[in-house]
Amino acid sequence: RLREQHRRILGNGWCERPTNLDCHYETICETCMLPSGSRRCGSLRVSEGCAATPNSTVKPSRTRRPSNLKPVISSNKRCFGLSSVGGVCGGSGAWRERSVTSTMPVPHSARVMCCVQSVYGRVRRLGAPMPDLPWSDTAAAVALTGLAKMGPTRLHKVLDGRHPSEAVERICHGGVHDGIPQTLSAAWSAALCRFDPVAADARLKQGNITVTWNAAPRHPTFLTDDLGPAPVLFWRGCPIDETAPAVAIVGTRRASGVGREIARELGFGLAEAGVTVVSGLALGIDGSAHEGALLAATAPPLAFVGGGVDVVYPKRHHNLWDRMVEFGTVAAEAPPGERPAPWRFPARNRLIAAAADIVVVVESREAGGSLLTVDEAIRRDRQVMAVPGSLRNPAAAGTNILIADGCAPVLAVSDVLTALGLSRAERGERRDPIQAPIAGSTVAACVLSSCDDGPASIDELASRSGLSVGEVLAAVSELLVAGVLVDDGARLRRR
Repeated sequence: RLREQHRRILGNGWCERPTNLDCHYETICETCMLPSGSRRCGSLRVSEGCAATPNSTVKPSRTRRPSNLKPVISSNKRCFGLSSVGGVCGGSGAWRERSVTSTMPVPHSARVMCCVQSVYGRVRRLGAPMPDLPWSDTAAAVALTGLAKMGPTRLHKVLDGRHPSEAVERICHGGVHDGIPQTLSAAWSAALCRFDPVAADARLKQGNITVTWNAAPRHPTFLTDDLGPAPVLFWRGCPIDETAPAVAIVGTRRASGVGREIARELGFGLAEAGVTVVSGLALGIDGSAHEGALLAATAPPLAFVGGGVDVVYPKRHHNLWDRMVEFGTVAAEAPPGERPAPWRFPARNRLIAAAADIVVVVESREAGGSLLTVDEAIRRDRQVMAVPGSLRNPAAAGTNILIADGCAPVLAVSDVLTALGLSRAERGERRDPIQAPIAGSTVAACVLSSCDDGPASIDELASRSGLSVGEVLAAVSELLVAGVLVDDGARLRRR
């Protein structure tokens, strides 16, 4: 089984010499880390492959050694085994000869090996072969973004204006950026040798995922020319419209009911005016802003997520995610299938700030994550606006501080449109997303407006509106069915 595995990894073979070589192996005891049959092996509980059990089946070990296979060769000859990075490696000619239990000829190949690893694990780069499978730019982009320790800054240096397939070829031949460690370069080369580009292209096609990079004509210019450029972008849904004005609506995940309602109204009003609503598709303010923008059904909203564009996060936003893919755009730097990582969320905040002309903070705590987006917006000279909140609401502490520091307050959608420089003719007649489902009911509209002062009971709504209890009950039933009001068991409040 090990010999067959070795054949699959070697493929057509990697040999620096035009002559046939025999590659000899001996197994290593998983307990004492010494070769099988060694006189120094004093383990009481020997494992498969040890001299005490010569006829047992050898199984791969999970130990300190990079592999349970140890290359053994004659002097002045080089053979190839399994490396710690999962690729093909070669042994050193300094190793002494040993008696062997099995041999396997290594075929010729005009290509050079990808790395050489000594018995102590030291790696030196000698250049690497390109995989036999064809590489497209889209598959190469998936492979590059999935490499270990490949962040946006390092990926930008690796691409450096090249196509992804060219960058892959350069890495495989050892020509990476000077600032990248040699061991990391060898690990990348080995990982690319194991990558399946055909399967990557098939996954992109199956998920209707589009890939753009710096040299691609469809790559957004606001990401190419940004302070922290995004060299590769994956997205699903509608193409990104860079000509339309864009406003980012951000805030806390633990938003209040009033904050979610305000975010929904802002998203609806801005989208109806032709403004692209940008956010992170997270819980709380982000999701409410996207819901309002989708309800307007005018300008496609844009969401930057922290994982792959085919990985729904959070799970409760599954329906909203599908609607965003159908009527908007979901974009990410992470390759398809990548689970959200903590470091990706601050990184995606810079994309939200770069894509927006104005950043509006609806609710944010004093040290909330949305303030990271504010910092990125200030670095890019984007205007920051904030919605004022109650002094007793801890979720509004951050927005109140922003207003105290000089950010313009947002009291209505018109404030944001004025900051964008849109004229009244460009704004058009806007309808309230909350009033739209009840446009024909005057009583329901009156009851709904009575909820603006905060959550209230049936008696309190009757007192505020001047209506009878029966009329309030009928209107409340209509509003609950329309999804405008929420009944928490004691009081009614606007969604």
